[in-house]
This record gives sequence, C-alpha cells and structure tokens, in this order.
Amino acid sequence: RNLHWGRVAARHGAALGAASPTRAVAQDGQAIAPERLRDMVARGEPVAVLDVRRREDLARAADRVAGSTWRDPDAVASWADDMPRDRPVVAY
Repeated sequence: RNLHWGRVAARHGAALGAASPTRAVAQDGQAIAPERLRDMVARGEPVAVLDVRRREDLARAADRVAGSTWRDPDAVASWADDMPRDRPVVAY
C-alpha cells in the first residue's frame, strides 16, 4: 500500500543500468521514446525531466536533455517526495 511502484521501477531500471539514450522512464514506470519526450518539451508541455545518471557517469557525459534537472540516484529518498504532482515526471 505504501509503495510507489513507478519510483520503484525507475530506481530498479537505474540500478540495472537500463537508462540509456534510447529509453526514458516516466513517473508511472512506463518507458517512453526519446522522440516523444523531445516533442513534449518542444511543444512546451509541462513535464519535469530528471537526469538520474550516477555522478561519475554524468561527469563523462557529453549530452544532456535541455531543461533537465540532475538528481542523485543514490539519494532518491531525500528528493522523491519533492517531485511535482501536477505534471509528468520523466527520468533518464
């Protein structure tokens, strides 16, 4: 009852290294295509985009989704409750 399965799925995917340039995970735990996210952002749809790559991977990365916010995947418990509830949240 007290589990948020979307968060569990997103964290599980991140732990397995499932987040990749071809996949993002929405707040409900469903994968969405990068093109769909790109179109949502381009249309100005309200969406929170989270970059949840590990700090060491982020330092080596040459790319980032415009407008995304980095969140430490090892500290989900400290920021999960602060996620907006009035718009989709997508993590990559």
